[in-house]
Amino acid sequence: MASGGAPRLSGRGNLWVVHPDDWAPESLLDTSERLATGDPGTATVLVATLPAELEELAELLAPAMRRSQKAGVRLLRLVMSGAGTEMSEQPSFARQLCDLWSLDVLAPDGRAVVVPGGTLFASCGSAIDGGWWHFSPGLTPRRIGMRYPEPRWQRAVERVNREVAAGHDVEHIPAGLLVRAIGREAEEAAAAALAVPMDPDRLVLLVDSEGADPVTPDALADVVAALPAQVRAAVRIAAADGAELLALGHQVADLLDLPIEIVNGLPAVLTDAGPYAEPRIVLLDERGEPTWQPYAETLACLPGSDGAPASTRIVAWRPPATGLSEGPEPGSLLLGDEWQVRVTAAGLWVGPLGGSPAAVDGRPRDAEMMSLELGMPGQWLSPSMWPSLERLLSELDDDVRNRTVMRLHGSCGAEGLRRLRRLAIRHGLAIAPGDRSSVAETRAPETPVHTILSPEPAPARASLAAKSRDMTSADDFAPPAPRVTVSSLPSALMEPAPAAAPERDDAVTASTTTPSAGLAVHVGRPGELPTGRDRQAEIDLVRRLATEAMRTHGEEAGRILMASSSPGGDAPPHAVQEDLALTLAYADSVATSLGRFAGVLSGAARGREALLARLDAGLHRLPVFRGVVVHGAPDTWDVHRIIPGMRMLCEGPVAAVPWEGEPLDMPAVRCMVWSETGRRPDMPRTTGQKAGVVILLAGTRLQVLAVEKDEDGWCVHLREIAADTTTPTGTTDGSDSQILSRLRELVRSAPARVAPRSPWPPGCSGSLSIVDR
Repeated sequence: MASGGAPRLSGRGNLWVVHPDDWAPESLLDTSERLATGDPGTATVLVATLPAELEELAELLAPAMRRSQKAGVRLLRLVMSGAGTEMSEQPSFARQLCDLWSLDVLAPDGRAVVVPGGTLFASCGSAIDGGWWHFSPGLTPRRIGMRYPEPRWQRAVERVNREVAAGHDVEHIPAGLLVRAIGREAEEAAAAALAVPMDPDRLVLLVDSEGADPVTPDALADVVAALPAQVRAAVRIAAADGAELLALGHQVADLLDLPIEIVNGLPAVLTDAGPYAEPRIVLLDERGEPTWQPYAETLACLPGSDGAPASTRIVAWRPPATGLSEGPEPGSLLLGDEWQVRVTAAGLWVGPLGGSPAAVDGRPRDAEMMSLELGMPGQWLSPSMWPSLERLLSELDDDVRNRTVMRLHGSCGAEGLRRLRRLAIRHGLAIAPGDRSSVAETRAPETPVHTILSPEPAPARASLAAKSRDMTSADDFAPPAPRVTVSSLPSALMEPAPAAAPERDDAVTASTTTPSAGLAVHVGRPGELPTGRDRQAEIDLVRRLATEAMRTHGEEAGRILMASSSPGGDAPPHAVQEDLALTLAYADSVATSLGRFAGVLSGAARGREALLARLDAGLHRLPVFRGVVVHGAPDTWDVHRIIPGMRMLCEGPVAAVPWEGEPLDMPAVRCMVWSETGRRPDMPRTTGQKAGVVILLAGTRLQVLAVEKDEDGWCVHLREIAADTTTPTGTTDGSDSQILSRLRELVRSAPARVAPRSPWPPGCSGSLSIVDR
């Protein structure tokens, strides 16, 4: 908790944080990273504490703003509650800065909230239309809206009347609207709403569904009907407590004669998810703790028509296993030639090809357990199912597997029951009690029956959590208070206090007091939810990356393995091929800053470790590169402090460009590394093709041999050293001198670096850490 020391300004690039002098700002700087726009013409200031007078804050910001303006900054985003509040006798602080610096300023009239995903939200402030305002020198301020950047649906949503649904209150939240019964306290729902990121194309109707006064179907129908047709078609309905909404969705669809899409949980970004994190659909237990992530993420409730009954259709889903081919129906994957797995609202169904889970798909979803339904009533489960089921269970994440309950619907006989029990024991699953007739004396038919069942609508049921957990109260929609809380992601809730100030008379002029109440920022709280599901989200992202890699690089990986003298060892062939495909995709991504790989490598430990393990397995299937590679030095290095004898560590796979003296446009500060064990992902693809990238394995240690300046910049010469070396830091031997001579000779003999062959790959810079000084 901040103790309210004198305000201080810290920053990186065009991102700045005003914080107490005695409070380390790293967590807020990490939060501010989510606000990075990539636009060099925009600077952002996040205010977490205030001086006694606003003039002091302007003086504190002035040097940074002058430097930013010289660098071409044209717009300042001032993330500070009430900074855009205009009063008749006193211009807003944002307008004062705009006129003072001749700079456009974006600031909120109301309470500022940093939303997961890097967007901004402001509740209504001094006027009913509050929100974010754009101030330009000499011009009338222009209102942007409650959300920034402005989603496509913002103007339509802001026209919705708060009392549009009788007996219910409709409030603005970052992702859309919160609907609750009048008279209900919305603190828990509002806190959960701050973990739901804004989608620029689709709004969320968040329903406060718990308690004795849940939201009625008519109320939701009124809200949906009040939206323009274009916006209405993209609405998604979700429960603030993650409860099941199938029954409610079908009732609204019937009232409007319109398909209604519901979210099968709470779409949230959780703690420690990192700046690249994607929202995940999570289920919450009775205390509000995230449990598991359903495989069926969104469902469409389709109204009945022309005598046809209402039905449910899967819209978005995530695969429970990687490396499986898509099946004939949405949400299905093939388990060999006879079997398939389909996602359901409550979990998964494994059954024969041509079959349907409709006969067993009416089970209410349970936040505490995932239901794995096996077979169909009256159908024989042939022994060919067990190997397919084994593979599926081995792919399930531990968090899901530990909550899985298998429910047997088909008949398998005594031997099948024995195998089922052993599967459950081996993988740590539970078996639900079932009908003994399905497993006892049933004889297997000579030919397994694969009856095609016509799909029937699953009975719509609702399983509402009894009580949401006791979250920290959120007053994000209340008027500004003299002290505001700042929730720093991913750490716990903190309350930075205003800096100590001398006591003042109530008669102080408006210029020194406006708008001193509540002029700090509130950071949206994915941190209100526990950290466990962040790791699960990153595990899922690794799996999605592997699935995509098999589509794009699977064939190539197969060819490499076929040509290998040791294609797989003891590992399953599909797993070996998938690891190698993932590695080839990673190597190709270095030209684009590693894309989504960067999000996992910089995120939660579990997802990072899973990706590193798979990349390491794939890299060890590739040829070794021995020679010189070039890697751009991290921006944080002070080259004058790098001295011979220092040691570096590759904390993850480090991509570099191989170099033999050809024309190459290099970074101004570059590391010339003599590689002994680096791997060549692109060399096996075409005979005689030059390597475009070499990857140093995670854990590779390097030693600085020399730091030299030439006409092109600074050159740090390094070589690989053994991970278990006992040589004291700072010592060299004869081999060091030989390698350094080779590196220097290559630099001296290289032709002039003109007409570069291509821009320097972004993924080939900034990945080395100094470990020994």
